[in-house]
Amino acid sequence: MSSGEIGESTQSVKWQIPYAYHRFWPRMRAFAVPTFYDGRVRINLQGRERDGVVPLEEYEQACREVVNAARACRNPRTGRELVADVTLLRAEDPMDPDGPEADVQLVWDGVADSLEHPDVGTIGPFPYRRTGGHRRDGFLFLAGPGIERHDLGERDALDVTPTILALLGRKPTADVEGTTVLRPESIDGAHRG
Repeated sequence: MSSGEIGESTQSVKWQIPYAYHRFWPRMRAFAVPTFYDGRVRINLQGRERDGVVPLEEYEQACREVVNAARACRNPRTGRELVADVTLLRAEDPMDPDGPEADVQLVWDGVADSLEHPDVGTIGPFPYRRTGGHRRDGFLFLAGPGIERHDLGERDALDVTPTILALLGRKPTADVEGTTVLRPESIDGAHRG
């Protein structure tokens, strides 16, 4: 295969539970798309999806239905709500061809292997096949010659890549999000060390 050709993906998502329902997506108002940590739901929007069923004027209502259904779910092992946070990823323009792959992002409150909904009942348990992932409350330790010891408090995970690039003496390209967490004097010291 030459460098410009697109081949078959080597990173299949077929093992993920949402994929088991992919043949039903054309008939559903909304469907979960495979993801590794946060929940992602796409509205089956007319004019955007090949087999869209939700008219554009019902888009906001369909998003609310997804959010309300998710917020009604509880972890049957703890009794706590499953959803910690919700973001409407395409609220500005659901028809944007370059927009995110999902319309609704659900951030889970911890890890659950099943859910309980007041109307549907209990679903699961299902296998939890992921041993790790990215979370908003992670941490970063840096050590090396010329890097001063200090606590920079909470920062965005997107700042990791620009920080590593700064330590390597490289400037991030335009598509790299975030900013370095290092102070300029730390970067200079790391280059000298």
